[in-house]
Amino acid sequence: MRIAVIAALLLIGLYNCAWAQTPGYASPPTWVKLLPPEEFDHPFDGTVSVWIVTQDHIRRHHCPRAKFSMGVALACSQKIAGTCYIFKVPDDEIKQIGFDPDIVMRHEIGHCNGWGSDHKGAR
Repeated sequence: MRIAVIAALLLIGLYNCAWAQTPGYASPPTWVKLLPPEEFDHPFDGTVSVWIVTQDHIRRHHCPRAKFSMGVALACSQKIAGTCYIFKVPDDEIKQIGFDPDIVMRHEIGHCNGWGSDHKGAR
């Protein structure tokens, strides 16, 4: 019985990680909810400054306290004095991992519009 449980957990883990390794443009599993709640899903009323950086830069320099629950640091944002700064990896890397770059931007702009880092209400 113990071996069956371990095997099932390994298969689930492989499935959950496999989508991130899919080359090209693939859809992440349905449990991944990136869109902010509708109240935060609108254009930012201010300046948006987008910086293309590496995952390492996102983790170490731009958002060191952020928790990237899926293991990948695609983007993060900070709102400072009316400007929404978005630090993200290149679009081709976002696509290679299996995400839509436009959805990632909407996610980050949602944070600049006041959506909390707890991702409450993600859809």
